Amino acid sequence: MQKSTKRALTRTAIGLASAVVFALVSLFATSPWTVPALLRAQAPRWIGAQLGRSASIGAVAFNPVHLRLRVSDVRIRDAHDRADTLRVGAITLRLAWSSLWHGIPDVALLRVQAPVLHLVRLADGRLDIADIVSRLRSGPKRSTAPPRMRLDALRVRDGRIVLDDRAAKVRTVLDVATLHINGVSTLPGAAPARASMQARLDGAPLQVQIQGSPLRADAPLRGLLALHDLALQPLAGYQPSSLPVRLRSGRVSLALTLSGTPAAPALGGSVRVDDARLDDRAGTALGGWHRASLALGRVLPA
Repeated sequence: MQKSTKRALTRTAIGLASAVVFALVSLFATSPWTVPALLRAQAPRWIGAQLGRSASIGAVAFNPVHLRLRVSDVRIRDAHDRADTLRVGAITLRLAWSSLWHGIPDVALLRVQAPVLHLVRLADGRLDIADIVSRLRSGPKRSTAPPRMRLDALRVRDGRIVLDDRAAKVRTVLDVATLHINGVSTLPGAAPARASMQARLDGAPLQVQIQGSPLRADAPLRGLLALHDLALQPLAGYQPSSLPVRLRSGRVSLALTLSGTPAAPALGGSVRVDDARLDDRAGTALGGWHRASLALGRVLPA
């Protein structure tokens, strides 16, 4: 009787194990179709619920062997559903297999292709994404501690940020050729993260490099920023109307260094303005200079 009971229990255990294995294999085998279908159906709804904006996504592909997900043509509309506030050509996410047994997001690669963010500063001074910020702030209170995660590599290519400032009547464009971020981690003992960007600000070459651990207030911070020949005349709308003189033309170049810690950053380097011309309020030329430079020793926050 005991032997028959043991055999029955063994057969039951084997049957259950076989069913679990069959279910896992079936889930794994069908995931290239089920995961994209689920995302196409649910992702726009989830984004809309979180942001209060209309959203859509294009083609979705999932590779279960490499834990790689690719989503194309991501769009988030403006508050009036007339234009895209954010449009992304493609997002590729690849997880490390260690994510499954460590229980934390371990992102081997996050690649963002051709993102375009269009911001509008309205005539009353508010940004057109103020409703999104307010919605996120009013959501459920979350822990102030950062979530445990690791991001080995973030790659952004061919991005653009457009700020249409209707209050100042100024349009500013940042074209990001490449943005690389490596080694972002909230885990104990993580090495400093590194970031670099090659871009153009209104056509002027811009380079940025930063290394540090922003979540550790006492960690060393290092950075470089180089901007070459940014035309100032298109930014004239930001000049205070109370000034007795107006900048008619000129070009600014920056060579700045960042040091210290996240809790006490320090700025150094130099600022140069070339070929500047000044007018009075009536538009009469007052004078100018060919080159003026300012050296920064060590600028600390107040």
